Amino acid sequence: MENLGLMEYLKNHYQGKKVFITGHTGFKGSWLVQILSNLGAIIKGYALSPDQKVNLFDEIAGADLCESVIHDIRDKEVLKKAILDFQPDYIFHLAAQPLVRLSYQIPIDTFEVNVLGTAHVLDALRFLDKKCAIVLITTDKVYHNNETEYAYKEDDRLGGYDPYSSSKACCEL
Repeated sequence: MENLGLMEYLKNHYQGKKVFITGHTGFKGSWLVQILSNLGAIIKGYALSPDQKVNLFDEIAGADLCESVIHDIRDKEVLKKAILDFQPDYIFHLAAQPLVRLSYQIPIDTFEVNVLGTAHVLDALRFLDKKCAIVLITTDKVYHNNETEYAYKEDDRLGGYDPYSSSKACCEL
């Protein structure tokens, strides 16, 4: 990478690679679709439809940038088929129920989406015909909040008082 700029390095790395993104219709997922598309990656996304009428995925014409499976991550068999049919080189797992307040209203759904959804993605990897790198996206909410002002480290205690935080801590474990 010494002689290449970062963007040139990333383009050389991702161009023509197959990248599977869960949660591709969300805010962060949409940015990832845009960036990887610009780098020349072949992208397949798996997510629910955007939940806002005005959303980044539609603004970037995300459906034109990737193959898109609009489906629930809790459906293990459809997810597995989508991954195996695509045979990705990389998986970025962003799909989640990400809202703390909503997690109090729908705690079971939050655990199913966050914990079982992650387990379904990991389970599907067992059946791939090739090696695949995976990046699991998380949150600082996985750490026990000591009400102190410092950045968390990976060896800090996991925990959380709300369903969202504890479900994401389960994913870490």
